Amino acid sequence: MYARTARRPNATTRGAVTGLAEPLDIGGCRLPNRLYRAPVLECAGNGEDAVDTLIDELEPTVESGVGLVFQGASIVTPTGGCAAPNMTRVHDPAFVARLERLTDAIHLHEGKIFLQLAHGGLRSMATWHAGYRERNPDEEQLAVSRPPWQLRALDRAGLISLSP
Repeated sequence: MYARTARRPNATTRGAVTGLAEPLDIGGCRLPNRLYRAPVLECAGNGEDAVDTLIDELEPTVESGVGLVFQGASIVTPTGGCAAPNMTRVHDPAFVARLERLTDAIHLHEGKIFLQLAHGGLRSMATWHAGYRERNPDEEQLAVSRPPWQLRALDRAGLISLSP
């Protein structure tokens, strides 16, 4: 039998919990608080209205008091890599320069913005996209690796079929 004693706050543990309103340093970047908006796919693309779309999507979050927003899933290559339509590409210095309006809008509210770099991986292959599958109904998408042991066991038991 083990005896358990309650820990009482003392000088070393008192105040150890950090509040969400406390600033935070990440690398050389000081965030005004610990609230953040995770990266999501805004589907803003790179067209003439792309920066306005990003501002409309991200500025209200920082305006409400969130200290950090992420611009989500941005592709670093001029072609390929898209897992969804209208993913923003940041390979072009001219487009990146246009994003200054976005950072200015975020900084106006004392917030910070990070950019999530992304590549669609397997999902960027045309065969994963609905339009391609509709145009090519007879083409089969094959698994690129061996199915996990759990699925193989269910297949052997006759509960599922891994055969195309």
